[in-house]
Amino acid sequence: METVAASLDALALADEPVGFSSLPDEVAKKIFSGLPLDTRLRSREVSPVWCALLEDVSLWQRLDFSKVAARRLSVAPTLGLVRAAIARAKGTLHTLNLVILTKVSLAALVELVAENGKSLRTLTTPEALDLGAENVARLRLAAPLCELNCRVKCEGAEVVALLGCELVCPFYLQVHDLDTQQQQTDFATALASRTGVMELWLVGGNLVGGATLEGLARATVAAGVERIAFIYCRHRWRCPR
Repeated sequence: METVAASLDALALADEPVGFSSLPDEVAKKIFSGLPLDTRLRSREVSPVWCALLEDVSLWQRLDFSKVAARRLSVAPTLGLVRAAIARAKGTLHTLNLVILTKVSLAALVELVAENGKSLRTLTTPEALDLGAENVARLRLAAPLCELNCRVKCEGAEVVALLGCELVCPFYLQVHDLDTQQQQTDFATALASRTGVMELWLVGGNLVGGATLEGLARATVAAGVERIAFIYCRHRWRCPR
């Protein structure tokens, strides 16, 4: 970063305008890093010099297909585009955000993660893909050291173990059939120690009242849950603000 800053200072003091081809490599790479991924890939075809600069794996280690980044793409994000960008990282992919990606199967996602499991440290799965507890386990096995940000649908008997893994970070969590008071108490305790769950749905189950519901209310506040819904529960309750 200091090298880039020094180069920019030198360019600012230059007497004549400087063309792109005259820029120091560090400055050119900084510009490339700000381009949308599809444009960055196409830029390799402009000239041998650009192609050589874009061989730097640091330009491809953090790939962002979030909603904000997708607005800058000139083509629809596809699995093929993702794979083309990942290939440039040459086994050093660190961060992969696939929130906006559609029409990708779980099997294709697991295969992609397994191929990059040794280096991958943060994965955000497609918003269109809901994962069961067993699916989460498959992805965790494919990339054991990777933080997994995802949408999860699971049973009440599974959710405590899932929340107990610090590397599993559901931004959407749907829990079915929290039937017993013990399950509800354990879930509230596990939820209260987590952050990042933006939306929580509790589906079915026999939600008891009193202290258990109060514990769930406190847990949602402690976790910073932004939205909560109760569907087909035998006891309806609204989280206080």
